[in-house]
Amino acid sequence: MQAHLRYLAIASDQPEIVADFYKKWFGMEELGRSAKGEISITDGWLNLSLLKQPNGDNEPTGLSHFGIAVDDIGAFREQLAQASPGIELKKDVGGLHRGEYVMHDPNGTKISVSALNYHVPQIKSGSMRLRHMSLCVDTGVELRDFFTKSIGFREVKTSVTRRESGADALPFFFVGDGQVNLGFLPKKIMIEKPDRKNLQPSHIEHGWFGHIGFVVPSMQTFMDSGLPGKVAGRDMAEYRVWDPEGTAIDLSQQRGFEVDYDHWERAA
Repeated sequence: MQAHLRYLAIASDQPEIVADFYKKWFGMEELGRSAKGEISITDGWLNLSLLKQPNGDNEPTGLSHFGIAVDDIGAFREQLAQASPGIELKKDVGGLHRGEYVMHDPNGTKISVSALNYHVPQIKSGSMRLRHMSLCVDTGVELRDFFTKSIGFREVKTSVTRRESGADALPFFFVGDGQVNLGFLPKKIMIEKPDRKNLQPSHIEHGWFGHIGFVVPSMQTFMDSGLPGKVAGRDMAEYRVWDPEGTAIDLSQQRGFEVDYDHWERAA
């Protein structure tokens, strides 16, 4: 049974404006839209769904949740029951903009699950691909174990090396599925300079979905574009920009993102 990160949901007040941003700057293509204005776009591997927030909804705009695609939902259910018996897999509405199932990780983060690859019709590798997602939490060890033992991802070499050296008092953990890197960053450190502009009380208490990252062929293009941005001195990021509603996007050309153990995705 294989599982891959193939879905990202962003809560948006202006899905069309945000979709146009990702189309223009990251070459993403539209998969479809709903009558109420939800839009799904893709980089050729992942479904990025911009979910329109109904009036009166208190959920802030920005990164909402992510999803995994599995090749056998029955095998996945059995694996989950054995490794994490407290995690319940429930039916969801399905369709283009959501998965057919939903669960919550041990920290309470919503995770969609699909056996239909979130309706991305084909796999193609363009010059820009989303390769990174991050959560800011105080439960990095627990989440690393959940995603490796229950989902089947692998802890990457950068994470293992840091952990074994004992260099981090509050360690950063990273896992990968072979295509995308998922990071668990210490909330106690990140809260001093949060990567999310609209932190809510629930975020302060439980943590938050922080930022995403793309491999891009030309960093200079973004630096010269006039988009708000800043240098990002991290292991897997060189520059940071924001989408129209404030979602932080890390960019990498030379450094790349480690998507599996000692396997890095960089610009061609």
